[in-house]
Amino acid sequence: MPGTTYDIAIAGAGAAGLTLAYKLLNSSLRNKKILIIDKSDKDVNDRTWCFWTDKKTGFESIVFRKWSRVLFKNKRQQKVLDMHPYEYQMIRGIDFYNYIKDKIKHHRNVDWITDEIIATEDINGHVEISTEKSTFKSLLAFNSIPAKTPDFLLRKNNFLLQHFKGFIIQTASDVFDPETPCLMDFSVKQHGETRFGYILPFSSNEGLVEFTIFSDKLLKKGNYDELLANYLHHHLGINEYTIKEEEFGVIPMTDHQPDLSNSKKIIPIGTRGGMTKASTGYTFKNILDECSYIVEQLETGSLNILSTKKRFKFYDSILLHVLSKDLLPADEIFSDLFLKNDPKVILKFLDEKTTMTEDLQILGSLPALPFIKGLWFSLFSMGKKKISIEPE
Repeated sequence: MPGTTYDIAIAGAGAAGLTLAYKLLNSSLRNKKILIIDKSDKDVNDRTWCFWTDKKTGFESIVFRKWSRVLFKNKRQQKVLDMHPYEYQMIRGIDFYNYIKDKIKHHRNVDWITDEIIATEDINGHVEISTEKSTFKSLLAFNSIPAKTPDFLLRKNNFLLQHFKGFIIQTASDVFDPETPCLMDFSVKQHGETRFGYILPFSSNEGLVEFTIFSDKLLKKGNYDELLANYLHHHLGINEYTIKEEEFGVIPMTDHQPDLSNSKKIIPIGTRGGMTKASTGYTFKNILDECSYIVEQLETGSLNILSTKKRFKFYDSILLHVLSKDLLPADEIFSDLFLKNDPKVILKFLDEKTTMTEDLQILGSLPALPFIKGLWFSLFSMGKKKISIEPE
């Protein structure tokens, strides 16, 4: 509350902010005075998070669905990929919010403020968080609110937007295989971009169907519904369905790095802290690892920022350049990755856990010339442009 100096403040109650709060409350730091500020009460199902894992995450009790195999499809073929020992897991936003809010309500040392954050500043060794209604003070702050990065600065680096529209539908007949989600369906027209369908079946007649695009700009609002309806009708043969829920999302895919030098008291986390993998947009599992690492660091009395291995950032930069310049159609790239390699090794590669030998085998399955061009661009440009991030 105003007048209180908190030990830790968390700006933003999304995946990163709430995961950090949860990890803190399950650690030796559980009695620290903690502040959470978000403009929303987090009482609606506004998103879903999906990730693959071969280990316990701590959120098993709220996993909505999980699968041990996935379908990959393009215009020429389709293949069911066995993921074992990995599982593809789905967590609904509302289940995640309620789970952590229930944990929080048992700790009187945690205050949740619903308000719009205007500024977060390092002032004389403490953090001051200004909201529309008040001002709060903390010794340390973690900021997960998406940054507003100037458009012209982003475009100095490789930059794409992953934008998608999804319907959770119930159909009149059995149309889904409940055991096999479709990770990527590249049978759709690409139009010089990266476009694919994505299907998460909940049962034989209910599931989430999304249409996803990687491009440098968004479509008009109505276009997403048209593309999704067309995909359902022409590609899945689904004509009779009831829309139970809708979701829309935009994920930045860029190789620019967040500026971590402005303050040792205000630490960016989540997407703001660089936890969104540039080449895929997957974030949730990286957030779990990041928050565990932060809590471990705080328990030892220090805090060094978790960073991605440089060679994987380099790979992401090359792939983003190839995609953004359309040097090779995306359906060919992802088809080569998933159909020419062991899917378990690909998932390990995307988790940034592979060896150099495994990396070379995977990269060797891709056409050489477009990636040599992407390599040249990355070598020429990496490390030469500093991107500043404006607080929201």
